[in-house]
Amino acid sequence: MQKNHLQSKILIISVILVIGSAVMAMSSNQTAGKIKQELEQERYKRMVAEEGLTKTQSRISSLESELTTAKDKIQSVQAILATGKEENSDLKTELENVSKAKMALEKKIEELKNTQVAAAAAVPEQGQP
Repeated sequence: MQKNHLQSKILIISVILVIGSAVMAMSSNQTAGKIKQELEQERYKRMVAEEGLTKTQSRISSLESELTTAKDKIQSVQAILATGKEENSDLKTELENVSKAKMALEKKIEELKNTQVAAAAAVPEQGQP
């Protein structure tokens, strides 16, 4: 009887251990599944972030290229403006010189007219007795 009783206790303990082991195995399996799912989500997020970073770097390179092109155009326009200003300055100087020459010529014409008028006035005076 004692032997039967001891066997019953061992059987009960064995059943409890088997059930406990099964519960622990299921719990570990669920935990492992959750960890695996979280790992997959993390990998996906990282992949999406890397793609976004690649797109952003590409866009930055494109914008830097556009900026360089714009700077080159601005420098070209500034060079053209500087040339235009120089030409404008040269034209102003030339206009001033031409204006001075015109004034000088007008003055000489006036002087010649005055001289001619004076000469014409002097000629009839010599002809009169």
